[in-house]
Amino acid sequence: MATESVDPIEGDRHMEGGYAMHSRLTHALVDGRWDLLGYSIWTRLRRLDLRKASHEEMEIDKSCGNEHADSGGPDLVRVLRTLEISVVDRIVDLGSGKGGAMLTMSRFPFSEILGIELSERMISIARKNAAKLHVKNVSFIRSDAATFRDFDRFTYVYMFNPFPAHVIREVMLNLAASALRLPRKITLIYKYPGCPDELVDREIFPKKDEFHYKGSHPFSIYTTKTSCTGGRE
Repeated sequence: MATESVDPIEGDRHMEGGYAMHSRLTHALVDGRWDLLGYSIWTRLRRLDLRKASHEEMEIDKSCGNEHADSGGPDLVRVLRTLEISVVDRIVDLGSGKGGAMLTMSRFPFSEILGIELSERMISIARKNAAKLHVKNVSFIRSDAATFRDFDRFTYVYMFNPFPAHVIREVMLNLAASALRLPRKITLIYKYPGCPDELVDREIFPKKDEFHYKGSHPFSIYTTKTSCTGGRE
């Protein structure tokens, strides 16, 4: 009787995915985070690929970005619910990876959700994830975040510890230039900020809020000052 051959590399990935899933479920149970447990099961049932990815899997250099991990789910929903998001708002996710955070954002009335990602492989997976959920209002651009300057149409920016300090510094310079060039309210949602005091220009983006959830990384929220928004709050 013929037996089906299995790609050993792909097999290893599935095993690693299983171990990672088991680890997430265990931590969720220990922390009493039934919402995270439900999110993990939901992504699994819908066959979404939101597993962690190394630099090798992403096919990028360590100097360009950090390894991928999903930051979508219940905690991001809680944060977004505190913000006054409307159909006039657009959000850009810098270092969007496999698109997990963007799928969560698609539950809110953003008119545009754009992912900036250097890894073509991650973009391909993200598009497949979006297609599985029939999400239409997300798009992706392959770009180095340090050179991305097309911020003027966005009112929200999202990051999940995506880059080393030198890239974040360039991102913040380009974002600050947009805030000064086109005064408006811009909200920066920065999950697991590495060195926020060094990298975020507090004169332009003072910290508005912080969110801490059990068993998860913190969120810092920065919003442009009144002086940069033409009198708007």
